[in-house]
Amino acid sequence: ALGRDPQSAPQAALAAVEGLRDRLVERSEPSIRAVALCRKVVTFGVYDEMKGDDFVSGRSIQTIVYSELRNLRSQKTDDGLFETRLGTRLELFSAKGESVWQRDEPEVTDRCRQRRSDFFLAQRITLPPTLPAGDYTLKVSVEDRVAGRADEHTATLAILAPISVASKKVPAA
Repeated sequence: ALGRDPQSAPQAALAAVEGLRDRLVERSEPSIRAVALCRKVVTFGVYDEMKGDDFVSGRSIQTIVYSELRNLRSQKTDDGLFETRLGTRLELFSAKGESVWQRDEPEVTDRCRQRRSDFFLAQRITLPPTLPAGDYTLKVSVEDRVAGRADEHTATLAILAPISVASKKVPAA
């Protein structure tokens, strides 16, 4: 059937691929493809990451945790929309592996006319000024509540001592 009408062949092939993709997503695990700590997020894939010297001990650190997600399930609602529900937990670990900060985010519910093929989250957080200088790992855990499956991904950051940041900004004599 695909080879008979050259005009409809690409559309029919794409429809077949999309149907196959939907069936594969139903069987796949959710996936967090990327995590970044940002000063600004515009939309999917468009964001400004924070620089290393933006993370300084002794002051509150405001950032946006950007996460790209794939293979999320959605269920059709009575009004014909596709609904995706996500639970998210953010946890910061010291270099020794100790949990030093954590936050459970409110459930995210997305309702859309079309099934989503990808998704992003942008979550504003404030890390406390009491965190000492050192290396840290931020773990992002996302649960696809429709599928009952989860994934996690990490991002690293270094919190600098105020003196080391000040010495970098002083021009050499």
